[in-house]
Amino acid sequence: MSDKKTKNFSVPASPFNGIKLDIGIFACIGIILLIVLESTAVSPLTELLWLAGFGLFVLGWVYVRARRVYARLQAGRYRNARQAEPD
Repeated sequence: MSDKKTKNFSVPASPFNGIKLDIGIFACIGIILLIVLESTAVSPLTELLWLAGFGLFVLGWVYVRARRVYARLQAGRYRNARQAEPD
């Protein structure tokens, strides 16, 4: 076989990966909520209020999580902060 070194493309872990996962989970929950609301006999106003309330909840959740991660990065308390900084 060959003794060539294989070059792997790798990127250091982002401190915001947890938030990205949350957004993906909330998107799936939002789609399920939309399907449930469409299949039940609710008025369009009720459907709009449910979806708007869910959207505002997700917005607040992501905002708070992002602020906490950013604050930890600024304070230098994030464990991968040194890896994420350029040399």
